[in-house]
Amino acid sequence: MLPTGCTPSTETCCTDAFAIADHLLTSVFDALNGCITEACGGALVAYVTLGQGDDAIPNALTVELDGSQPTPGSVTNSGMAMPIVIARTQFTVRLRESGWPMAVAANNGIHPPDPVEQHNAARHAYSHGELMYRQLLSMRANRSLVPTTVHGCLNAVVGPLVPMRPLAGVIGFSATVSVDLPWG
Repeated sequence: MLPTGCTPSTETCCTDAFAIADHLLTSVFDALNGCITEACGGALVAYVTLGQGDDAIPNALTVELDGSQPTPGSVTNSGMAMPIVIARTQFTVRLRESGWPMAVAANNGIHPPDPVEQHNAARHAYSHGELMYRQLLSMRANRSLVPTTVHGCLNAVVGPLVPMRPLAGVIGFSATVSVDLPWG
């Protein structure tokens, strides 16, 4: 059971996945911190979550654990696990921002967003997504996608940068990070 309504213990076991997620979050958040200002839209919240995260928080940077499974070479043809199982674990780094111009219903009609406002919002959204992705690619190039507290990672890959479709004035980007962990 998760700790609720009490002072949780700091003791946990099997902490590699969370350590990687937290490291990705902190590294990307630090990079974005100088680019996204509170002056026009409020503060960006950063947290580690599971699955698709909590979309009710419109201005957020999240890292989500999407899943983990043995790599093909970690299982024999009979389906038995090898002595050392390598688990390919996938995380999604997701940036969501509010303020995307939307159509407005008024005066018995629907008025599309101003193209100039949308263009300006896109310029900022693109820059934030690009910065997030550049940070992840830089971490991959420097072999720092995984924190030094996690040992034995054989491979780490950054997937494509994917824009989110505008929804209720929220726009954003996501990118996956896959890490091979020796969990056998």
